[in-house]
Amino acid sequence: MFHQLSTTRFTQLDILLRIADKWTVGPLAFASLIGLSGAGRNDSGAAADAASYLMGGSKFPRKGNKYNAKKTTIGKITFDSGREAARYLALVEMEKAGEINHLQIQPRFRITIGGIPIMMRSKRYPNGRQLTYVSDFTYLDVQNQEKVIEDVKGQRTDVYKIKLALMQAMGYRVKEV
Repeated sequence: MFHQLSTTRFTQLDILLRIADKWTVGPLAFASLIGLSGAGRNDSGAAADAASYLMGGSKFPRKGNKYNAKKTTIGKITFDSGREAARYLALVEMEKAGEINHLQIQPRFRITIGGIPIMMRSKRYPNGRQLTYVSDFTYLDVQNQEKVIEDVKGQRTDVYKIKLALMQAMGYRVKEV
C-alpha cells in the first residue's frame, strides 16, 4: 500500500510511513494526523506533500477546513458544511408542508447583558464592535407557536460554548442538530 522510496532524501518520510503502517492507516489519513493536507488526492500526492514538507522543500501545505467540513452550495446559498445544507433542504420541505414558517438563514443576534451591548476590542476595532451570535437557522414552529433558533453542529468549539451560554443567559434556547 505504501510507496517505498529508495533515495536517502526521503528517509524521514519512510520512517513516518512505516509508523503509519504499524497504525494501519493510509498515507492520506497519516498526512492529516501529522497536520498535512492531501484530501482529495491519491496516496502518492499526500506522500509527495509529506516528503516535500519534511525535507524542507516547500512551505507548509495548505490545510482545508480544520473540522473537515466541505462548503456546499444550493442554488445561490453557500453553506459551511454538507450537513448544514442537508438540514436546510429538510427545513425547506417542512416549510412547504406547513410545519414551519418564517425560515431565516444565518440570522445575527446581538449579545447584551442587562441591555448593555458586549463590545469586543481589538487593534482593528479600538472602540470595540458588538459581540454577535450567528445561528444557522431560525423559524417559527407552527404547532408550538414558538421561535426556534437552530445550529447544525459537528464540533462544539470553546467560542461556541461561550456564545451559547451568553445566548441562554439572555433567555434564548438554541436547538443543536
